Amino acid sequence: MRLRNYRSPINKAVRRAARETLQYAIGQISDKTPVRTGALKRNWSGHEINNRLYAANKQHYAAYVEYGTSRFVGRRMVSRSIPAIKKFYSDKVTSYVISSIWGS
Repeated sequence: MRLRNYRSPINKAVRRAARETLQYAIGQISDKTPVRTGALKRNWSGHEINNRLYAANKQHYAAYVEYGTSRFVGRRMVSRSIPAIKKFYSDKVTSYVISSIWGS
C-alpha cells in the first residue's frame, strides 16, 4: 500500500491524540495550580480555534501566578507540566498511528 493511502487514518490518529492530550494537559496544569479561592484551578479549559488546540484560563491573574511579579515568585504550573504533556502526546500519537496502520 502506498503512503498516501495512510494519510487520512494517520491524520485522524494525530487529531485524536492531540485532543486527548489537551484534556490531559488541563488536568496536569490544574493539579499544579495553587489554591486560595479555587477560582484559578476551576477555570482551566481547552479550546479549538482554527484547528489549533489551546489550554486557557479566564482568570485575569493567571499569568501573574504562572510567571510571578516583582513581589512574588511564579508558581510555574504550566511550565512544570510541559514535560509530562509532551511525553503523553508522544506516547498517544505513536500508539494511535501504529494502530491506524496495522490495526488494533
